[in-house]
Amino acid sequence: MLDAIIIIISVILGIAGQACFKYGMNLIGKIDISISGAIGLIPKLIFNLPIWFGVVTYFVSVLLWLMALSRIDLGYAYPFKSVSYVFILVIGYLFFQEQLNLYKIAGTLIICSGIFVLAKGYN
Repeated sequence: MLDAIIIIISVILGIAGQACFKYGMNLIGKIDISISGAIGLIPKLIFNLPIWFGVVTYFVSVLLWLMALSRIDLGYAYPFKSVSYVFILVIGYLFFQEQLNLYKIAGTLIICSGIFVLAKGYN
C-alpha cells in the first residue's frame, strides 16, 4: 500500500510541476526557436517563480518515483504515470483554456482502458 501511495504522490507532483511550467511559460509568451530565442529565454526562466516552483515540484516527484522503482516492478509502476494524461487534459481545459475535442477525449479513454488492462495483469 505504501508503494502505491508513493507512486500516486509522485504522479500528482509531476502533474503540478507540468501545470507550473505551463503557467510560467504563459507569463513569458512564445519563444522563437532559434539560438537567440534560447539565449533570451535564460534570464526569463531565472526570474520566473512559477517555473522554479515547477522545477522543485518535479524534482521531488522524480525522487519519489525513484524510491518507488527501488521497491516495485517498472511494469506495475509505469501505468500509474499514464493517469497523468487525464489530469493534464482537465487542467489544460480548466486553467489554460485549452480546447477539448472528441479525439483528445477518445485518446484519453483509450489510455485509461489500457491502464485498466495492465493493472488486471498484475493481480
